[in-house]
Amino acid sequence: ASIWNYAASLFPVLLQESGKNALDVIPESFECVLSVLCELALINAQEFMIQLAVQTNKSPSLTCKLSMGVCTQLKQCHKRLHTSLSKTVYESMRNDFVVYVKVRADLYHAIALKYNGKLLKQNEKHGECIAYFQSAINILKHAQNKLPSDPKSKSTPQSVVVIQKSIVKQLQSVDVLLKAAKSDNNSVYFESVPKSDQIEPPEAMFRMKPDPFTPDWNLL
Repeated sequence: ASIWNYAASLFPVLLQESGKNALDVIPESFECVLSVLCELALINAQEFMIQLAVQTNKSPSLTCKLSMGVCTQLKQCHKRLHTSLSKTVYESMRNDFVVYVKVRADLYHAIALKYNGKLLKQNEKHGECIAYFQSAINILKHAQNKLPSDPKSKSTPQSVVVIQKSIVKQLQSVDVLLKAAKSDNNSVYFESVPKSDQIEPPEAMFRMKPDPFTPDWNLL
């Protein structure tokens, strides 16, 4: 339910209400923006799938691929906005919406790496799993730097507060996994650990597709 409540809070997400960017620009009137909003609805649906996968204890492989799929789609959404819109239109969008797209992509990248690390741990690849856990932490810390300096400020949008809490929660979770993996490897397995910036990205899987819609003009 929290995903859908959060998704609903994003609309209307784009129009600047004040300041130097409050021009006669309506981002929602551009096809690119509408396309991205439609894509975000599908992304939110896959996020729900990820929650179910975690809650029902599905394989780390599935959770990893679904999370990487969300990451990939979010990055494509931001790239589409940044490259298809003029600088004026892009900057007319609410900053918390842009932050949501960029930082949430990092968040799900880190989640994908975490679950890939869990999978490697199950497969007795103790050195490699450490590299994936460390890479996840590096990405989460980098994502934190994209957020406002004081996310707890009363002026901070709720969407940013939600993302900040998610990042902190994931940092705590991955840190526990990393410390345990390092302890096991340093005392039992003694496997070499690849550099965290040289690991292969996980496979992405995106399952959400829109249903075709044929309008009935008689109902208009």
